[in-house]
Amino acid sequence: ISAPGRNFMVSLNGSFEAPHGVVFRDLSPDAVRDGLFAAFSYAISAFSVPMLLDERIDALTAMGTSMALVWNNLPVMLSWGAILLVFTLINMATGLLAMIVIFPLLGHATWHAYLQMRGPPTPTRTKGA
Repeated sequence: ISAPGRNFMVSLNGSFEAPHGVVFRDLSPDAVRDGLFAAFSYAISAFSVPMLLDERIDALTAMGTSMALVWNNLPVMLSWGAILLVFTLINMATGLLAMIVIFPLLGHATWHAYLQMRGPPTPTRTKGA
């Protein structure tokens, strides 16, 4: 019987190595496709959920606005994506026990990032009921 998490770490170590021990020997089309899908998903969801909670707005407008905010603040959003990646790896390494602390922290940080990115309220922006 192996220790909990041991099989995960063994599979994680093996997933980054090519057959001859070279890390990331080639970039497969699947990896490129998956990376583009992940970037698109991140861009449309980064601010759309807080926006839907805060304003009377439809989902497509929220996703488009989120994508524009991410594109216009790309260096900051890439840093935020890296932070999300680190916290996700911490969650996986602790067997998802860290979610108890990390998810509320990320939710709070995302809400305040949305408030900073959207700017001051305007007369055309209607607050949700």
